[in-house]
Amino acid sequence: MAKCWSEYFQLPELLEYSRRYMLTQEMRELITTHMLIHDGETILEVGCGTGYLSRYLSHSRKNLSLTGIDLDQKFLSMAEQFTKQEGLHNISYIQANANALPFAAHSFDHVVSHTFLTSTQTPLLALSEMHRVVKPGGSISSITPMSIMPTVLEEGCYPPDCSYITRYKILFEKVWQMYERINPLADYINAVDSGKVPQMFVREGLKEISLFPIGYAFSFSDASYSRAAREQYIDLCYQDEAKKFEHFIALGGWKKFLTSEEVREYRQLLQEKKAYLQQHLDDNSIFEWNGRANIMVTGRA
Repeated sequence: MAKCWSEYFQLPELLEYSRRYMLTQEMRELITTHMLIHDGETILEVGCGTGYLSRYLSHSRKNLSLTGIDLDQKFLSMAEQFTKQEGLHNISYIQANANALPFAAHSFDHVVSHTFLTSTQTPLLALSEMHRVVKPGGSISSITPMSIMPTVLEEGCYPPDCSYITRYKILFEKVWQMYERINPLADYINAVDSGKVPQMFVREGLKEISLFPIGYAFSFSDASYSRAAREQYIDLCYQDEAKKFEHFIALGGWKKFLTSEEVREYRQLLQEKKAYLQQHLDDNSIFEWNGRANIMVTGRA
């Protein structure tokens, strides 16, 4: 059984910021329009994580009422924190199971999700529950990645003075092999391919099904991001990997994959990478970057 997402897969802070770089302000009107959302409506977000999508949508139309549900309390705590920081009073969060939503039938005008149907082990049951609680004529929208791992994962062109990078890449590969053996990625995503989501909507009896593509790309070398944004994301990436690494070490079993010296070295190399990137915030040449395509499927009940 998969361990807690927010400890062994992705920290809440990194999930939040990765979604900020995908669901940009420039895309908000297009996404809201394709979700068929109008002023004064009610929206349920299933698998809300840190609540970014709910907050994103709350700024798109007037007088919306939003509810987010998730099983992971760490995500929900951060969702409440971010919502309070933004001064929003139209979003509430509930710890709940998507397979048994705690709402009466036909409670919401819209039900939305982001990276959920391809993560849950029971996507058909969850979609059926989403259909149950949406009003007749309302809509269900699901944003799913076309691949869980980035389609583009470019290591970048680091200069010769970056002495740590070769050894870092070797150990990074060994560490991720350890992650996969101790806590397989398939435990989080062994559900449904994004390409099957439109047919899931058909099978569920939804109508007027449409597709809308959403792209994503991020690099610390990208000049379109401010220095402050890049510095913050570098720090979050370091925190995410460092904390996840320590969680796995605490589980035990790591000696099958790493020596004690490699554990010490990997900790040091993570710090070196963070320091190097923060010292080169104005870089516009290394371009270590990743990117992927996502698809949003929307259907009417």
